[in-house]
Amino acid sequence: MKEDRHGYRLGDILGRNVHGGRLTYAAVRLVDDLDVIVKQFSFAREDADWAGFKAHQRELEMLQSLDHEAIPDFLDAFQVEDGFWLVQERVQAPSLASRRYWSFEEVEQIARQLLDILIYLQDRHPPIIHRDFKPENILRHDGGQVHLIDFGLARDAQREGSSSTVAAGTPGFMAPEQFFNTGVDERTDLYGLGATLYALLAGISTEEMRLHVSTAFVFDFAKLPEDTPSPFRAWLETLTHPEKEDRFESARRARAALDAAFAAIENEHKAAASTETKNLPSPRQASRGSAKIPLGDGTDSSNAMLEHWSKQAEDSSPKSAGSRALDQAAKGFFIAVGLVILGAISIPIAWRIPQDSAPSFLHPWLQTAKVIRMPGEGGSYACRSGLSIELEAGKYGAPKSLESIYASNGCRIRLKGIEVRTINARVDSTIELIDAQVDSIHAERANLSMNGGFVRLVNISKSTGTLSNITGQDLSIAEHSKFEANDVKFTNLRMHDSASMHARRLQLSQGGNLSGKSTLVAETVKLTGPLSLSEDAILVLRDPILSKPLPADRHTLVLKPGEDTEQEVEAFIAQARREDERRTKEKEQKQALWDLQNILHKNGCREVGACVSSAHGEHAARLDFSGGKIELVSGPECLKADLSKLEKYKALQGTLECQYKIYDQNGATVVDVNTRFKDTKPKK
Repeated sequence: MKEDRHGYRLGDILGRNVHGGRLTYAAVRLVDDLDVIVKQFSFAREDADWAGFKAHQRELEMLQSLDHEAIPDFLDAFQVEDGFWLVQERVQAPSLASRRYWSFEEVEQIARQLLDILIYLQDRHPPIIHRDFKPENILRHDGGQVHLIDFGLARDAQREGSSSTVAAGTPGFMAPEQFFNTGVDERTDLYGLGATLYALLAGISTEEMRLHVSTAFVFDFAKLPEDTPSPFRAWLETLTHPEKEDRFESARRARAALDAAFAAIENEHKAAASTETKNLPSPRQASRGSAKIPLGDGTDSSNAMLEHWSKQAEDSSPKSAGSRALDQAAKGFFIAVGLVILGAISIPIAWRIPQDSAPSFLHPWLQTAKVIRMPGEGGSYACRSGLSIELEAGKYGAPKSLESIYASNGCRIRLKGIEVRTINARVDSTIELIDAQVDSIHAERANLSMNGGFVRLVNISKSTGTLSNITGQDLSIAEHSKFEANDVKFTNLRMHDSASMHARRLQLSQGGNLSGKSTLVAETVKLTGPLSLSEDAILVLRDPILSKPLPADRHTLVLKPGEDTEQEVEAFIAQARREDERRTKEKEQKQALWDLQNILHKNGCREVGACVSSAHGEHAARLDFSGGKIELVSGPECLKADLSKLEKYKALQGTLECQYKIYDQNGATVVDVNTRFKDTKPKK
């Protein structure tokens, strides 16, 4: 239920802090329809504390002074009858918590931007400490730009020079000194940043993070993806060191160290490219001094090895007399026969060598021949660099269950009848599952195909594929992913960031959510729970069974069975997208005018007031902005000479009121200027 109070229309409650007496609302400023965030500090209740309001006053002044493109503007702060309100710009972008898994390239981009924000905060006098780094407090646009929000726990370093009385923060992301109230500083935010980057790479939710950090505040970096470069691991370990004296002393130092780490990664890549050895171990494996044997496609391994060694024998044998040539030919024949026998024996043996049990002297041979080895029961696969594998439970000794599968860089994996706990598919990999039982699948820039079986969680971004005859719990499709679904039953469906799915015979037992320009076209669908849609999502249903009505003010189209609907659906989607573009353009124009109005509000009277700066006393002026013209309604006539300086504001409509007060103080002339702009543009 929406409520108009103090010039704002309060909408949904976005957060609650019962102890601090704080509610956070999505709201609209009535004067210009600007989307904002309102934080209501209510100290009228018995369990709230007016001392909390006093404690926040200094921080509110500090936050209002921030001016950074990645930090939402603090627009207003004022006392009300039952407490205090803080109004902040609302950024329309999902938080990092909206996705579970992020690619290393995305995490790198996020890390650099957040360090730049921290450098800005730490360069202030005194430095500002955020104290609550976590995925929910970082918003990210589709283009990659991030915003740091929720400065409700922020403090300046002067105030935090001594210990606090109450620990504040989020478990799993809090540095030891923050948890134990021993005094935080700039290095505390570096720990929170490192914990956030760790969670993004390891695919750990905020609620689960406290279970993944030891009592000594140490993270298990073995849980990061195997292809995480070792220089970045070392940098991240320094960032999250339990002793703050062993962390980087500032964000600026951390940024310089990050640049050095990526320079080292680039050098590693160049060194790897200069050798002929393929399938080198990952940086993590190399740093531990024991290279796991990578997987191969195993298609023509014995022939490739035979050709390689036969060519070496041919090149090392110069042509001579007939007898010598005959000897060399005979020797080559026996070598070839021996290699064929060796391959016939060793390949099946190597196939059954467990993932980490191959003797070290076999590593070069297995790498050169690209032999696929079968893991032990409950083992794990790490497949990359264009390799492939097919496994069917119990066939040729294949396992019936696996702990995890990791695939990237063109790897292809096909599993039939196998139970897998976790599957991670990245960067052009292909996963095909037939009658598989899977706990969780995370696919990014991959192709996923499932036919039959069960999956508890499917988390897809920037991927394509099909789902057929599947039952599961949670299905999340995001970031321009495109999927086809047939005969699927899930508990919940979540689609966002321009994802699309065409489904036939879809059942959702608890409902779902469509947002961020996502599109769902479903034929013969049963929705037991509610399905919510954002204003830019599209839903097309044919022959639906609905337990609750669809929202009437959203892009929804319900078709009758048997209708020839292809053209109608295409026309409906096209019209919806045109409306979205129009609405987005209107918001951008409105925001541009609001930005212009803010600048005028701050500087307009100063830009035209030079002529009264030497005339002691008080002066008032009123300027009218209407129809692209600016007129002096009242005030000193000398202001007219400077009206041309306000031409850039002529798109506004309203009145600008200026109050000038010029007086002497301590031998100097003081000019006080108060400005007020009142928008008179009629509301639609």
